[in-house]
Amino acid sequence: MKLSDISNFPLDNRIYTIYHEIIPSSFIFMLKLKPKNRIKEIRDLKRMKQTVLAKKVDVFQSEISEIETGERKPNIYLARKIAKALGYGVDEIFLP
Repeated sequence: MKLSDISNFPLDNRIYTIYHEIIPSSFIFMLKLKPKNRIKEIRDLKRMKQTVLAKKVDVFQSEISEIETGERKPNIYLARKIAKALGYGVDEIFLP
């Protein structure tokens, strides 16, 4: 599933964010369940260090490390910031 598939979800199964975007609740659920992500892979492709990414998204380097290893799950806002900083969509990084 991709974030662009939002139109396929019934209105009662969507979550409104502070940015007035509609995000399917199943997307949020999948984001919370998925233990691993592609942050390290993409970061390595871009030759970006954890400290650089952390600075771009305004978190500590240790938080990036914990998210990469699955020890910590990002909330949707942090996931969006990470995706934007890496130049990818949230679904490309955090969904299987």
